[in-house]
Amino acid sequence: MNSDTNHRSSPFLACTPLAVALAFLSASASTSGQTRQDREQADEDHIHTPPGFTTPGKPALATSADAASVALTFVESSSGKPTPCRVNVVGPDGQFYQPANNRLSQYSLTGHWPATGKGNRRGKAPVRYFGRFFYSPGSTTVKVPAGKSRIEVWK
Repeated sequence: MNSDTNHRSSPFLACTPLAVALAFLSASASTSGQTRQDREQADEDHIHTPPGFTTPGKPALATSADAASVALTFVESSSGKPTPCRVNVVGPDGQFYQPANNRLSQYSLTGHWPATGKGNRRGKAPVRYFGRFFYSPGSTTVKVPAGKSRIEVWK
C-alpha cells in the first residue's frame, strides 16, 4: 500500500466543505422532528443523570431504618481548616442525597428554575452544574441508603 492509497481511505482527508455541510444538514434533519421542549427535556435528563445510571436522579433524603449517616468534612489543604464547597452525594439508587438540616439549602441546586429559583436555566447555556448538588459550609452529615454511594466535591 502506498501513501496515496492511505490518504484516499481516510474519511477525514476525503471530506470537502460541501461534504461537511451536507453531513451537518443531515444531522440537523434527524433532530428536526423533536420539539424544542423535547430537546430541552433530553438536555435536563442528561444533566441530572449520574454517571453509571440511565435515569435522572432526584433530590432525596434517606429515611429508612437501614440508612447510614455519613459525616463529611472538607478541608482546605493550605490552611487545614474546613472549607465551603459544592457536593453531590449519589446513592446506590442514582438519587442525589441531601443533608436533612443545612443552613445553605436555600442555595442548593435541588429544584427547577424558574419555579423554585434553583438550578440551571432550562434551554440556556452555559450549563454550569451537573447533578443535584448542595452547598456545604465545610462539614455536614448526610444519610444514605445501604449500598455504595459516590461523593463528588467541587471547590
